[in-house]
Amino acid sequence: MLTLRLAFRNLLRHKSRSLLCALSMMGAYVLFSISLGFSDGSYGSLIRMLTDTHSGHVQIHSQGYLERPSLFRNFILYPALKNLLTADPKIKAWTARVFSAALIFRENKSTIARLMAIDPEQ
Repeated sequence: MLTLRLAFRNLLRHKSRSLLCALSMMGAYVLFSISLGFSDGSYGSLIRMLTDTHSGHVQIHSQGYLERPSLFRNFILYPALKNLLTADPKIKAWTARVFSAALIFRENKSTIARLMAIDPEQ
């Protein structure tokens, strides 16, 4: 109790210093909250953009594809699966995608690229 009384006495003795310290702490809290909002918003936007353009919400792979991705580990999209995906009212859109790496070159310059192929009819 004595420590608390001494602390309040010290705060009341130096009012301008206490006010400056309190305002600094409030300003830091406001700036931290704003920066946290920006970072959380950009993180959510990044996840949304990646999901929309790259991975999608649900993926169907053949067994072992995620451990060692390869063009040879594909699976046949049977008509029964196509009908199932098309008939489900919860599914807005779907398409088959193929990912691969490529080497692009022009004259004496070359670079690597990641290719993504989709079925345009879907």
